Amino acid sequence: MNTRHNRPTTSPEQRLRRRGGPAGKTVYAILASMDQAQTLLQGTLNLMILRTLALGPLHGLGIVDRIAQVTGGALQIKAGSLFPALYRLEADGFISGEWGEAKSGRRARLYTLTKAGRRKLADQKRSWARAALAVEQVLEM
Repeated sequence: MNTRHNRPTTSPEQRLRRRGGPAGKTVYAILASMDQAQTLLQGTLNLMILRTLALGPLHGLGIVDRIAQVTGGALQIKAGSLFPALYRLEADGFISGEWGEAKSGRRARLYTLTKAGRRKLADQKRSWARAALAVEQVLEM
């Protein structure tokens, strides 16, 4: 209860739903697009990791930093998403990891793209290009 105005406290989402005007729809459209972007990222994380490792061996946080740098900070990969993806890619034989020393001098697991990983990257790049073209065609209707 908001004692200042003597009425119940509502969340921003509840106020937007009650308003129902264009502002509310815009906020919900943005939230929906953020959910879709998150799903899209989950589906393309392997592709981004493989492409990043094609440039040379890196440790996990080096991969995160490289992706953030290339995208101007637009994509910030969380460790909770990155490391399970790295473990899956390694288990599938697309990358190999060996303990070594990072540039900072700390012990770190350095990941390298394997031959199978290079083939997988080429396949995924072709698939991504087809999907991007299809989306672009729909957007240009």
